[in-house]
Amino acid sequence: GTPAGQLLVDGEEPVPLDIQADGTLTGSFTVQARGFYRNELALAAGRMVSASPEYTIDLLTDQPPSLALTRPGRDTPASPIEELYLEAEADDDYGIDELLLVYSVNGEPEDTVAIYSGSGSSPLTRVTAGHTLYLEDFEVEPGDVISYYALTRDLRQGAGEEVVSDIYFVNVQPFRREFRQAEQQGGGGGGGGVMCTPIGYIEV
Repeated sequence: GTPAGQLLVDGEEPVPLDIQADGTLTGSFTVQARGFYRNELALAAGRMVSASPEYTIDLLTDQPPSLALTRPGRDTPASPIEELYLEAEADDDYGIDELLLVYSVNGEPEDTVAIYSGSGSSPLTRVTAGHTLYLEDFEVEPGDVISYYALTRDLRQGAGEEVVSDIYFVNVQPFRREFRQAEQQGGGGGGGGVMCTPIGYIEV
């Protein structure tokens, strides 16, 4: 193996490569501008020779996370006892560490639920997570409104710049009762009867 090596970066001093126990060489440098770098390795006599082609150094601008509420993805009517499933999707080139659902009933102080929490060491670049709101637990009444949105943070922006989705609303609707007639079949010489069945549904 070679006794030494170095990285040559445009306009910078050579970066020595460290020899590891298994004979591999490692080194690092901080990218500050576009340019090129290449590797050099030492011959037995100590003279450095080129050991790689020139590699391009390119800079990519960090983009903020994209975030959307995908289910139901619109304002929704619901009964006071309905179970409403909400789902959010987030992706970011540096990973999603946490995905939050924030909701409020009738403009009251917001409540927050973490619907995804990453491991921290290697966050996923795309996350889809959901949460069910049990409207009966909120003791809402017809005419009440629940607002909700999703929230995440950009891991590359200092303490984490917040990114929020569009806001949607759940409009609590009254029940309306209506009766449906269903014929009952009679047997033998008997006649048929009529049954009235109450049907509860949401008026939209």
